Amino acid sequence: MYKLFFKGSPVYDPRGQDFGLIITDPDVHLAVGEAGSVAFNIDDDNPAASLLTKLHGVLELRAGSVRIFKGRITKDTRDFDLTRRIEAE
Repeated sequence: MYKLFFKGSPVYDPRGQDFGLIITDPDVHLAVGEAGSVAFNIDDDNPAASLLTKLHGVLELRAGSVRIFKGRITKDTRDFDLTRRIEAE
């Protein structure tokens, strides 16, 4: 089970859908010897959306208790429907 955290606070938890902790269109690129990347869409109704800030804080992707990605948010853009696209390296 994958979970996403920013500054230790949950951003995505499959068990937290009742609390609005959902993201859409996730894209994860992991490779040996390269910087990985994570990208996802998040709506403003996610309680963690207001916490996400570019270049401040650490975004972590965990599979169970194992951290598989750690990085900073490098892009934060809004689509025409006001959905935010977050990209981290």
